[in-house]
Amino acid sequence: HAYLDYATAVLLVATSFALASGQPLSVSSESWASAGLAAVGGCLLMLGNLSMQRALLLGVPLTIVLPLQGSLTVVLGTSINYVLQPERSEPRRLFAGVAAFLVAIALSATAHVAHERQAASRRERR
Repeated sequence: HAYLDYATAVLLVATSFALASGQPLSVSSESWASAGLAAVGGCLLMLGNLSMQRALLLGVPLTIVLPLQGSLTVVLGTSINYVLQPERSEPRRLFAGVAAFLVAIALSATAHVAHERQAASRRERR
């Protein structure tokens, strides 16, 4: 529940700062679309953090959760941004970075599995 309290507090503070800024509220259809995309992105980020908390409560090791969550965030965020604005991106450079993160996910999982196997074999020897 701590994260929900944090997210609610951030929403309230951001809203109060926006209202207290003194700027006139002129909202075009483009800014509504941008605000909607930002809100959806914030909700997805919050769901990702909540799922990380749940995974930790279920006993998934932090060495799996953090690299997986971070890498997936970069891969999905980069891919979505490319789809939304392909003209502002260099696809070769962009997706080379995405490929590097996918390799990082695979290497992290491989290292964790190898470490678990070593730990299991040490326990069997005792």
